[in-house]
Amino acid sequence: EPSVVVGHSVGEVAAAYAAGHYDRERAVRLILARSASQEFSRGTGKMAVLHVSAEDAQRFLDGLGAKAIEIAAINSPTSVTLVGPADSLADMLKAAESAGLAGQILDIEYPFHSRIMDDARAQLHAELADLTASPGKTLFISTVDATPLDAAALDAEYWWRNVRMPVLFSDAIRRAAAQGAGVFIEIG
Repeated sequence: EPSVVVGHSVGEVAAAYAAGHYDRERAVRLILARSASQEFSRGTGKMAVLHVSAEDAQRFLDGLGAKAIEIAAINSPTSVTLVGPADSLADMLKAAESAGLAGQILDIEYPFHSRIMDDARAQLHAELADLTASPGKTLFISTVDATPLDAAALDAEYWWRNVRMPVLFSDAIRRAAAQGAGVFIEIG
């Protein structure tokens, strides 16, 4: 039995299920609503990983003037996921390679955790307006806020922020370690 659960992006639904906040039916409903609300964005952007810190990634993007690219996830102290138009990401990766930085385009046809997702808000709120979470049995640490959350916080607005905001996975893992977690098991 885990003492703490953390999820990355859509993996937060699995983490909330594992924590006991949702039964299988509510978790599946949440996954379906989340996916359906983002379907409009298929093909409108891509994602890429860049092996630098979030601060260095932002400085690099600012230096390029790459305003169309956003940080979608902070995966570790030395890895971020970026999101934006495919051509902008390709140009950025060429510049990164020239600067001696490693990165690559991911095989994802959606611009998750970007401003494009703003158009998903109303649909997701409508689909999840009556979704309720149970108290749970295991500590759930959010990768939206990098803080422990209880059932009351897991409302439609939270799941909207899960779709839109950058994934703070690295900070959430640090928080889990501070809560006493010492053995980490990744399920993917």
